[in-house]
Amino acid sequence: MILEYFYPLHNPYDSFSIVARHHIKALRKAITVYELSNTTTINYTFTNREIVAFQPWLYVADRFLNKIGNAKLVICVDVADSDELSGNAVARFQYCDRIIVPSKFNEEVFSKYFTKDTIFYVPHGVEDEFLKPGKVLSREFEPIYRLKREKNVIIIGTWVTHSEWRKGIDVILAIYRTLKKMKKNVFLFVKSREKEPPYYTELMSLGGAINSGFLTTEQKVAWYDTLDLYILGSRGGGFEITGLEAISRGVPVISADKGSWVEYLPSFSLMPSRRSEQVLPGNPFHIGKGWEIDVNKAIDKIIDVVDNINTYKKKTEEWWLSMKDRYTWESNEERIRNAYLGDGM
Repeated sequence: MILEYFYPLHNPYDSFSIVARHHIKALRKAITVYELSNTTTINYTFTNREIVAFQPWLYVADRFLNKIGNAKLVICVDVADSDELSGNAVARFQYCDRIIVPSKFNEEVFSKYFTKDTIFYVPHGVEDEFLKPGKVLSREFEPIYRLKREKNVIIIGTWVTHSEWRKGIDVILAIYRTLKKMKKNVFLFVKSREKEPPYYTELMSLGGAINSGFLTTEQKVAWYDTLDLYILGSRGGGFEITGLEAISRGVPVISADKGSWVEYLPSFSLMPSRRSEQVLPGNPFHIGKGWEIDVNKAIDKIIDVVDNINTYKKKTEEWWLSMKDRYTWESNEERIRNAYLGDGM
């Protein structure tokens, strides 16, 4: 028995690729795995001697539907970015024998459409580099270090490398706009893919900074280590790993009190929220709504965190130590193998 695993092999920075590599590492302890790019054109049909896995599935399904009929098992690893799937999405998932999702929120969404024995919950984990003790430094962030040394500012971070609306950059800027009037020593540091994203002018006018481009994992750890507070402004998403990465480095997080991230964040991170509009307008698969942080409540909480920063950092570190074993890749290896290969596969 072999497992052929299709994922964005051509793009090592893609979040699906990162997750796929960790799943494959765990699976190789039990089965032979062949890695293939999901852009590959195959000219053969799978047989009952092969298990096939796709991560993600929805956006590549059309290319493989006529190839998978005879496969031993079809495994689809994907997410629900909102609280509702389209009929088109549901139809594509009907071809999957198993659906693997990264959060309890996703498990609930998929349970609206599929039997529970089809759905397998496998949470994401942080990379090993995030588990190293002590602060990690990088020359790339020297201007931020200097700012902290010379002006004693509180660095607030957020990670918005795509899907600005889903990631809630508009909500984060609304929070920051008012916060700056109340606390002069706060500074917003945004991780972006672009040097000048659509919100660049507004951020610069408020006083902030952008780090653009890709970072190595060690540089990512160093980026989080520049922060005093992280705002997870997302309206939706399947897991939102950045919140987990932040708390793993002892950085307090502020987020909405509903969504996939609530399973790993402490109660003091969760702000009252309201229903948002569609999380991904125009998306053919994720057609539901999400949640938005209450801006005023978030501002009140952030002021409290800023005024008691060491207390909140200590509480965050204690929370992470109490639950980190559920959110490391090594600790989830058996869960990964059971999701793909359980019941005698």
